[in-house]
Amino acid sequence: MDLLRKIASRANFCSPEAQVITPFLKEESRLKANSSLADFPTCTSLPELSSSTFDRTDSKSSVASCVEPEDEEPEFPWKSSLHADISACIWQAAAAEKSPDHLEFVKVLQPAARNKGRVELMRSLETGHFVAAKRMPLSWTTSGHQEFLARHYGEHEMPWVDVGVVKYLSSQGAPFLCETLGVFLDQTDLLVVSAFADKGDLFDWCQRGHAPGPDREMELRPIAQQMFFAVRYLHQRDIAHCDLSLENFLLTSTGASDSRLEVKLIDFSMAAVGRENLVGARGKSSYEAPEMHQGRSYDPFCADVFALGVGLFLLASQDYPWKSTRPGGCLRFEFASTMGLRAYLKRRTVRSTSKGDCLSQVQSKPLTQLLEGLLQVQPLERASLDSHVWQWLWQLNTKSGRLRHEHTCLAGFMSLVQVDS
Repeated sequence: MDLLRKIASRANFCSPEAQVITPFLKEESRLKANSSLADFPTCTSLPELSSSTFDRTDSKSSVASCVEPEDEEPEFPWKSSLHADISACIWQAAAAEKSPDHLEFVKVLQPAARNKGRVELMRSLETGHFVAAKRMPLSWTTSGHQEFLARHYGEHEMPWVDVGVVKYLSSQGAPFLCETLGVFLDQTDLLVVSAFADKGDLFDWCQRGHAPGPDREMELRPIAQQMFFAVRYLHQRDIAHCDLSLENFLLTSTGASDSRLEVKLIDFSMAAVGRENLVGARGKSSYEAPEMHQGRSYDPFCADVFALGVGLFLLASQDYPWKSTRPGGCLRFEFASTMGLRAYLKRRTVRSTSKGDCLSQVQSKPLTQLLEGLLQVQPLERASLDSHVWQWLWQLNTKSGRLRHEHTCLAGFMSLVQVDS
């Protein structure tokens, strides 16, 4: 049982407050409808590559429960403090306002199927600014976390945990959150309002730009820096996201140029708080670490690293590396796990070119090294976010001998990263 669930069961957490929910929380598969990403050319020498089609994401994420701790109370004081802080943030959500009278509905951005609601674009009548509002029925969310646990005891997609984690991270000054603007509760719905991420999510971004190769890597690097920073920031505070995907990284513009983008991380409803191990799969099938399917407990922080690697592979190559990591579930993953990622890249053709080049021919060695470290099948062999495989992130973006000043939105980012020499 999750320690946060245990603490909540002892307390009186009956109502909501602020959370970051964002407009581009993609809940349904769109890749099937996107022939540019689904119908990519592949090398016939690798089994299954020419016939399978990947969905944008799974409409549902797998979930797991935490291993029951042996002791009634957390073993270490810091762990108890973290859970207490986040639980307090959930409790403070009781201050939700009654009605968002200052907001006017503009349009539905998309369904929020996992939370049985939808994401709406709204406009503030006070400022004229657009905001994103996630509307969820109270029949699902209930009016507070304790009531939610009582009504949905076996559920691990917990909206109030999302509220608490985001509020806690906001109090810590996390730079990668969309600003929370309010939580509103009426007789039928819970409405969580946040700043509008005007450039969509990273899945949309990855379908644009240069074909896989040096120019794309240069374009991708400042985005990847921010993704890695966000995950590392969470892990340093003993929070594992457990549902990392390109759909859960949003983009917002910070200047006139679209190249000046800030990355925002959303959807903490499956987050693991503290250093408890998990059992079973969480997240979307392409991103699930292989140890999730072994029937034993695993480290969710290592699993986050694997999911980050899948996202980076997708951003660099404009396609998923595999459909699933379940045993027997995808021949692509079986080949990569048996023969190694480098051998796999020699078989994978670049989908967006007619030349028939393999990914190994267009992808830089430092990026291959980084992906190889992140996507290790054995979690103990997987790269640390502090290890030397960060070399690719450190490279300067240059073109025609001239330094390109890319905006990363993270002042002093490189000073936060320790790279082994």
